[in-house]
Amino acid sequence: MEKYALVLSGGGARGAYEIGVWQALREMEIPVHIVTGASVGALNGCLVAQKKFDEAVELWERIETHHVFDVDENGSGFKLNTGTSGLAEIIREYADEEAIRKSDIEFGLVMVQLPDMKPHYLYVDQIENGKLHDSILASASFFPALEAVEIDGKKYIDGGYADVMPVKMAVERGADHVIAVYLDGLGILRRNRLRKAVKQIKSFRMIRSHWDLGNVLSFDINNTKRIMRLGYLDAMKSFEQIDGFKYSFEKDTFTLHDLLGADAAADAFNLDPSVIYDKAALLEKLQIGVANSPIADNGVVILEDIKNHFSPGALVGFIAADLHKKEADSMFLTKPAFNLLRNEIQAANFMIKMGIL
Repeated sequence: MEKYALVLSGGGARGAYEIGVWQALREMEIPVHIVTGASVGALNGCLVAQKKFDEAVELWERIETHHVFDVDENGSGFKLNTGTSGLAEIIREYADEEAIRKSDIEFGLVMVQLPDMKPHYLYVDQIENGKLHDSILASASFFPALEAVEIDGKKYIDGGYADVMPVKMAVERGADHVIAVYLDGLGILRRNRLRKAVKQIKSFRMIRSHWDLGNVLSFDINNTKRIMRLGYLDAMKSFEQIDGFKYSFEKDTFTLHDLLGADAAADAFNLDPSVIYDKAALLEKLQIGVANSPIADNGVVILEDIKNHFSPGALVGFIAADLHKKEADSMFLTKPAFNLLRNEIQAANFMIKMGIL
């Protein structure tokens, strides 16, 4: 049997994105035989190992900054070196050591020993009984925002200081296929090690957001729901269940060329990236966007300053009007213009083709 591994990076409050990815894998019935993580990826990884998806969603939909750090409920008064009691309580509540040890999903984490910054890559079967909670806590203790965790007289801190996305752990345990989720969080991404590991397995895909996932230290329920949805959509796109790049479209709605334009147009008019658009819904939203972004008069525009003249939507409208009026003589068909305004020109061409402008 071929083994599938899920590798979860560190990224603090961005961790809800990983739960969205997991949701997509569950819906697609893609198995997880191995899960490894650093920092918040270790916390999420222990939930994956227990197959506690509903509990994971529950956790992320209720966790706020004051549950993890020493701040009041209004988010003020943040202090460094605050201890780890809040995070430790979460781990005790959601990590069942016995269930993790009995799971058919192998779970591993990375933590870093002080003061020499020595990394420790450990699977559950390498962690002494009764010390799994502390090991997860150590992996997720982002120093100095959280204190180091003492285990057997030695102090440990966040695994991201050594390897924020521990792919090598999964490969060394015999993974044939690796699905890695990268949160662009604080920590060291071992790119050379990553490239080496990728060559040893049958398939590798890295799921990473096109969008800003928010402050790694600020746990906000509204942002949690947003990025969980984005993680789900990005995973579905990675496995070609839906189409799109920044935005999401029903499968086979557009050709690849038109898909680039659709994505650019959605971006220009600041559409909601959490929605899966069919053609009719997209065109309706773009028409509303055009109505709310009046096209400026076709005057003299300095190309280098063009982005400063208009809002993104109005700029796409201006380009479309110029292309429609001047056709082959439009300045937006020149190489300098395309190099500067690639996305906007693709959006304008898409809008013209769809009969919106």
